[in-house]
Amino acid sequence: MRIMNARFQQRAKRRATVRSRMAPGFRTLAMLLAFFAVPAEKSSAQEISLIHTAEGGVDLHIPERPGQWFRLEWTSNFLDWRIARDSIAGPTEVEAVRPGRNVVFYRARGFPEPAGPFVVAVVGDSTAAGDFPEQDPPRVFGWGDALMPFANSETQMLMTTAEPGLSTKTFFSSPRLSKILSQFEPEMVLIQLGQSDEFSPLVELQATSIEEYRANLNQIIDLVRERNGAPVLVTLLPFRPAGRWANGRPISEEDKARQSGRSEVIRALAVERGTYLIDLHQIVGNFYFSLSHEELGNLTAYDAHHLSEEGAETVADLVVQSLPPHFRNLFFHGDPSAP
Repeated sequence: MRIMNARFQQRAKRRATVRSRMAPGFRTLAMLLAFFAVPAEKSSAQEISLIHTAEGGVDLHIPERPGQWFRLEWTSNFLDWRIARDSIAGPTEVEAVRPGRNVVFYRARGFPEPAGPFVVAVVGDSTAAGDFPEQDPPRVFGWGDALMPFANSETQMLMTTAEPGLSTKTFFSSPRLSKILSQFEPEMVLIQLGQSDEFSPLVELQATSIEEYRANLNQIIDLVRERNGAPVLVTLLPFRPAGRWANGRPISEEDKARQSGRSEVIRALAVERGTYLIDLHQIVGNFYFSLSHEELGNLTAYDAHHLSEEGAETVADLVVQSLPPHFRNLFFHGDPSAP
């Protein structure tokens, strides 16, 4: 299938050759067109394949170009382009999403693979940042802090943008945090917020409605992208099975439902904004249920959702393994015991 609209035919011929193996039945529902857009300097046209999947969807196959990553964008009118993926390293296949449009055009814009040194930031609350050293029993540990031993020698972990009790509201009421992100311009930012948005005892200072929560997360995504970073959304760390709050109250089904609701907002937003997603709520939740009572106790702290040192290291490992391969291979070595 080639781009047939006469208005764009000449430009499309210059930029790309488009192939499609979509089943005829799919064409009756919508037309997905793709073309390859690359910088004018030191670049040449290249194909994006449209592959019809067995499930009735369409995948975009992006070929490899050594030393280059790509930003995948989509439009329905060739005027307003939106990000479908901040960065992709080929060869890979990406699910083509039709966000309420019958006809969607995709393009992949090439840019050089980042060169070190790198900055990777974490924006999160105490489940990511840890701390509370004054408590008895003493401190809890964060999976974000535990990422440091996994990092390559050229990767600096920026943890000053994560802090206990942080919500999406207090992130924006603290100019210091957004200033730090703007100053260091991290290549990747892991964003895990929502626990304090929902459960904070200081409701008037930290809690948000679902609508406010979505809007604030959207602003954080925009802030990261304005500085050419890649935001990665992370769902909330789940409660420990049969766990309790610090005051001894059991975690209720209502508590779990509210936490799950925030995680669902994150999942939906990742699709809508084209960010990568690490679904810790599901990954760690499944992992917890595979453990014995004793093993679970070794990973968790004094309450239902904070981590011990061993737990933080374990969750950090799960985070690294859940990253897309080009991020994992560039920023991390994957093994905390490796040199």
